[in-house]
Amino acid sequence: MRRTVLKEIDEDMRFVRQIGAGDQGVAKLFQRTRDGRLFVRKSYHENTPGRLPHEGFILSSAIAPHPRILKIVGFQRASGSGANLFFQYCEGGNLKDFAREYGRGLPEPFVWHIFVQMAEALALIREFNSVHLFSAGPALVLVVS
Repeated sequence: MRRTVLKEIDEDMRFVRQIGAGDQGVAKLFQRTRDGRLFVRKSYHENTPGRLPHEGFILSSAIAPHPRILKIVGFQRASGSGANLFFQYCEGGNLKDFAREYGRGLPEPFVWHIFVQMAEALALIREFNSVHLFSAGPALVLVVS
């Protein structure tokens, strides 16, 4: 198993918009002011202690880069003892917005394509007894364009 130390992100980031929210936290889109690159910042609700270290470790050290799992970029300290995780951003946006922009029911082959990819991601995460890390709401499923 490889060991990775999460990089602390200490650069200026500008809030763009909220992407999604769930029981454990909020996902927001941020833009790095230096170069305009977009990142997803995941912040945890106060009632989810210990989640950041576990998720950060699993995604940065235990799971090798995988096409169905977002790449973790680093973390940023938050107020108190909290921290936020930063992930790559997929230019296609999230599945909820994609479906809304499509305007009518998504084609069945596309739905099956998404289903298979999510099943692959869940199977990989399950190997680490970390199914609780799997957020599957349409606002939290990102689409590669």
